[in-house]
Amino acid sequence: MLPYYPSDQPHTAWLRSVLAHPRRHAKSCLAALVLFSVFCFLWSAGLTSSLRNTLDYPRNNGLPPLYKEWYELERKLPQHNDSLPYPEGANGRYFYASNHVWGLGFNNALQEQLFLSHLAYISNRSFVFDAYVWDDKTEEPFVQYNGNLIPSRIPLSAFIAGPTVGAPFGEDEIIPRSVTKEYFQRVCPQPALIKSDDVNGLLGTSASAEVMMKAWSDLLRKMPERCVEVGQSNQIFDYMFFGNGDRIIPFLDDFIRSPVITHFAWSSLISSAVANNADLIVEKPTFLQRVFSAWSGSQPVFNATDYSTSIPGLLAVHVRRGDFEEHCKSLTSWRSGFMGWLQSPILPDHFYKRDSADHEEPNKLVKDHYAKHCWPTIEQIVAKIDEVRQTEEGRGLDRVYIMTNGPSEWVTELKEKLMWSGVWNRVTSSRELTLNTEQRYVAQAVDMAIAMRSQVFIGNGFSSLSANVVLLRLSRLFGWRTNRLW
Repeated sequence: MLPYYPSDQPHTAWLRSVLAHPRRHAKSCLAALVLFSVFCFLWSAGLTSSLRNTLDYPRNNGLPPLYKEWYELERKLPQHNDSLPYPEGANGRYFYASNHVWGLGFNNALQEQLFLSHLAYISNRSFVFDAYVWDDKTEEPFVQYNGNLIPSRIPLSAFIAGPTVGAPFGEDEIIPRSVTKEYFQRVCPQPALIKSDDVNGLLGTSASAEVMMKAWSDLLRKMPERCVEVGQSNQIFDYMFFGNGDRIIPFLDDFIRSPVITHFAWSSLISSAVANNADLIVEKPTFLQRVFSAWSGSQPVFNATDYSTSIPGLLAVHVRRGDFEEHCKSLTSWRSGFMGWLQSPILPDHFYKRDSADHEEPNKLVKDHYAKHCWPTIEQIVAKIDEVRQTEEGRGLDRVYIMTNGPSEWVTELKEKLMWSGVWNRVTSSRELTLNTEQRYVAQAVDMAIAMRSQVFIGNGFSSLSANVVLLRLSRLFGWRTNRLW
């Protein structure tokens, strides 16, 4: 039975008023529609920005953050429990490379930590992870760098998540989980100390990644000692190793299938930064989408933690500036090639070395050749981007995100040149990220998380950051031709 409304109900009174004064109510409806449209636009454009501002952490009296919360979360990992059964707990088997790299960029440290974590995994030992260390010689929480205070150490879990920093290896609980250095030192007060040369010295300087992994895992499995530490000596996997394609490319297929890589994720600190800056990288919602979102009280869905799907239409480009200019000059003098992974024949862009006639000092031709790939000009960047946009993989690209440490004026000029072409809906950059205090010191990982999911990525072949991004993209089975290089 239909509900009965008495004649004096408000809705019928309103209807009589509309019929009696149609023009007045038409104007009111039009005004309400305009106000609602403005509200929808301001809501969709401003909510993310206001949310980002409210998430900004208070500054530590002007000093860099100490990341106390992240250290505490590491300490509370469930595997830090002496009573756990073998191979964890007080009777577990552990592997710690205390000779890990320090004083280099985050991505130099990351590639080493991922390799060491995989070595521990195939050796059936718990990997012992440490902080990202900028200055190992000080106990102070901060150090000077380029006239600014920076953290001397940042917990690795502030950058990444996954098995390397203690997450389980999927369903197989038999595999021992990673632990912190502090826990290792408590349950292993007197570890067996070995040096990298004990193995690497026998293998030689040209040993491949497969040969090295097998030799080291055989040793770590056979050693009866529960606790093994690789002490004061060269790194097991040093920067020369990661720059040598002949040594690591044959290992690529195995490595990207390792749970260390397939279960790799970015930390919640990084993912939240990506989510809070989604308006810089995702397609802007249409008017109807904004209206629906405002009406329903929801926002257009963007999952910042979904690393298995790309962001349609987004081109991420890595453009190194700053102190990289001097590094490019050194690479030219050394006649270096691309980073190891980036020498893979499956990638569409390759670097062919050119030597000077005298094979000593590089001439202008050689210098220009290296600069084009290592330190490209704005004109060369724009030309490469246009070339990539016209490929099959570049179909549908309409936004550019520039990952860069370049000065603001230079970035503005590059953005203007790209927008002048008339083919891009939007061009944004790292300079526009809104980050809280903790995120500012791990911002390179925010860029990497964005690049990892872009439809197409153009990287710097001489950069460990670009090499790691390509590695992660390949592990997610993004098309290999979507990874390009200057």
